[in-house]
Amino acid sequence: MHRPDVIERYATFAELRPQCVSSDDEWLSIGEQRELDHLSHPTRRETWRLGRLLSKQIILEAYSISTADFASIDIMSRNDTRQAVRPVVSIDGEVMPCCLSISHTDAAALAVLTTSENHSIGCDLVRVEEVSQGFLDTWFTARERSGLHSATAGDVARAWAAKEAAYKAYNNGEAFTPRRIEIIRLPNGNLTCSYRGQDLSGHCEIRNRMIDGFVALVVIADSSIAGDRTTDSESTVNNAEESSIHSAVST
Repeated sequence: MHRPDVIERYATFAELRPQCVSSDDEWLSIGEQRELDHLSHPTRRETWRLGRLLSKQIILEAYSISTADFASIDIMSRNDTRQAVRPVVSIDGEVMPCCLSISHTDAAALAVLTTSENHSIGCDLVRVEEVSQGFLDTWFTARERSGLHSATAGDVARAWAAKEAAYKAYNNGEAFTPRRIEIIRLPNGNLTCSYRGQDLSGHCEIRNRMIDGFVALVVIADSSIAGDRTTDSESTVNNAEESSIHSAVST
């Protein structure tokens, strides 16, 4: 698969807070301010804002925009009916041909963007921590569990993050069903996946790294196979699937 230009940025909230343009949210677009108004919990509001700040920074970089007029950048992840959709990026009212994915935990954020029209992207940020056997039995296939036998907590976090990121990159509006996304570790240590029964070897690239106790994982997908870019790339696990490992909540 051709490797597209991708901008990936990770930052802790401690690093991002001093960079906030203002405390009155004037750096957000009107649409973003309306979206933020639907969030009532202070922590949720802050993580959403900081994720947007990080995303706008990489958008400025991608399009070589010298001005820091963040309000001219509009990132919308809800449609008119409040349904979650893949983030749509506009600059001064013009929709940009890019794919953006955002994820955050309670302490850090990850944003990834490509301007390639031939690729779709998904990312996830997951804290490394021990999980129960019940979690593995519920959300991983028998083949995955075999590969994760005696695995480290980091290996499990990496596999879970890959499921989330692959869903964001490949979904076409269907619900997130973890067992329909199979992540396999190859003998060389790289990861590959199948999505809803389709082998994606050779059609995607999975990048991952460890930072500050988190797995930061990115799936870069061939858009001829990936779903419609207008569907959700900021989704999170359904309530029934919430778990301790998924402290990374996409915004």
